Amino acid sequence: MPSTIPAGGASASPPLGPIRIAIGGQNSQPFKSIDNLLWEDVPPFAVLTGLNGSGKTQLLELLAYRLTQTRHPQLGDLGKVLVNITGDTFSPDSVAFIPSQWEIGGAPVLGLAQLQDAKRNLYSQLQRHQIEHDMVRRAMRGKLERLLGVQNLEQLGAEAFAKRLPDDFAFMLNEVSLTAGLTHVFLAYRVRTAEALEKGQSREETAQKLGPAPWDVLNQMFQAAEFTYRVVSPLETGLLDTYEILLEDPSTGHRIQPTDLSSGEKTLLALVLWLYNSQHHGQFPRLFLLDEPDAHLHPSMTRHLLNVIKNVLVERHDVRTILTTHSPSTVALAPADALFEMSKQQPRVVRSRSQAATIGLLTAGLITVSPNTRYVLVEDEDDVKFYSAVRDLLLDYGPSRDPRAIKPAPSIVFLPASNGAGKAKIGGGKTVVIPWVEKFDQAPLNELVRGIIDRDISNSGTARVYPVGRYSIENYLLDPLVVFGALLDAGRAPVIPNVAISVGDEYLLRSMSVMQLQSIVNTIRGTVESRLVNLTSFEVMTTAVVFTNTKVLQYPLWMIDRRGHDLLPLYQAAFGGPTVLTPPKLERSFRRIRLIPKELADIMDKLQS
Repeated sequence: MPSTIPAGGASASPPLGPIRIAIGGQNSQPFKSIDNLLWEDVPPFAVLTGLNGSGKTQLLELLAYRLTQTRHPQLGDLGKVLVNITGDTFSPDSVAFIPSQWEIGGAPVLGLAQLQDAKRNLYSQLQRHQIEHDMVRRAMRGKLERLLGVQNLEQLGAEAFAKRLPDDFAFMLNEVSLTAGLTHVFLAYRVRTAEALEKGQSREETAQKLGPAPWDVLNQMFQAAEFTYRVVSPLETGLLDTYEILLEDPSTGHRIQPTDLSSGEKTLLALVLWLYNSQHHGQFPRLFLLDEPDAHLHPSMTRHLLNVIKNVLVERHDVRTILTTHSPSTVALAPADALFEMSKQQPRVVRSRSQAATIGLLTAGLITVSPNTRYVLVEDEDDVKFYSAVRDLLLDYGPSRDPRAIKPAPSIVFLPASNGAGKAKIGGGKTVVIPWVEKFDQAPLNELVRGIIDRDISNSGTARVYPVGRYSIENYLLDPLVVFGALLDAGRAPVIPNVAISVGDEYLLRSMSVMQLQSIVNTIRGTVESRLVNLTSFEVMTTAVVFTNTKVLQYPLWMIDRRGHDLLPLYQAAFGGPTVLTPPKLERSFRRIRLIPKELADIMDKLQS
């Protein structure tokens, strides 16, 4: 099985808390423009923005070189720059830094002879005098010292070092030189497979012992991310021939090196490889520093980037991440509580007052007049979140573009008809949405203001207010496929025949067959249906549910027509309690599986018409 190199420092099971970063103080030397800086309450995922010249890149650079104890190429030893972090600890090998000018790099041409020498060559490359200025190799040395249980590699000779390293070569993978280690992992898998077959093991036994071929796993992830290229299998070369990582466009057969990708394609490739390293080899840092990774991305791809970082790296693998950006689009897509602003004046870093204020900071001097916007009143704040998720998925023009993708303009803004919270809350609902929309009945506002309401039992809409196809938004969040995705994420998914899917692979649901998806629906239905009271023969009848990818499934009418608020506690009781299935977790699952009922896309089209 693949080896796992533990992350730097112990990964606690409770959610990560905030940290505090203090730079400078008495007897501290400045680093470029940064001398005294205090950053309080840094969340596990932080997005740092600000005007050009505010020092964002310098801050990440200082943290990277100082925490990894690497000599700076121009400034040398930074030991006299005082950096104090409270709330967590980071060893030199637990920090990864992706600079803004980062290139994905090429992959080596490798054969059996080079693979045999790779471990000994690595031992030589990781000697202290070789890594003084090399942050990546310093991190690799620290990881291998932990893996081998030694204080420093010099305790081992080259032969002992090579003998004790695992033969899957997963230790060659890292977050910065993304493709360099893949060649070793691919070739090592071929050799280990050949050895197992030579010893008389069957192919089934070999696959069970070694796991699936890594190039097949990677190509499945490329396909799920709708990345244009596929990695060329090493099986296309002889075992004694050399192999090089190449990417092939299946539609044309054209092959290129990873270095030939566009800047945006390189970022997408990096996303998939980070996921591959973390999910299949346990490779991830404790602190990830990303300097403007969105610089070459379309906003739809920026959403992918932020989702992978927040949902997978931060929340699933406890990887603290600080990302810098100049992009108003990234600020608009980032979680509001993750936003911070940096400036040249004290205090250097402050929490954003609001997304709108930070976007205003970045777009100061630009005047935008856009009547081409639809303001859509919905019943509650929860409705705003749900319909925003639908809109975001249908606006995604990246590799996961939905077949029913909507136009970028007119833009759609959702507003709650309710206001306030607790006892002071002013209720919304159909009785508020429809009258408010009807107030705006004169041009041009009659074209700008629309509404969406729950269908409830028999709500009907108007020319500019549209009811949804199920009782309420909760019925969409409790869609059995969404529920299964949330249970999968929580490690509580039921075993379903012919449905093989692992934690973290929820995106594979949308590529499953109708038969597999129907099996999931039937399993969730069977578990919940037994808990329903006063169930009528009419409610157990099925109706067709059509998705935007044209797949059609059969749902019992009670899933569509019963009040969603009443169904939620029944689902929670059936699947592990109220903390397993919560509205935020269900919304996150909805965004991940990306299976959108057709009637929701129809409503978005009406809003833009």
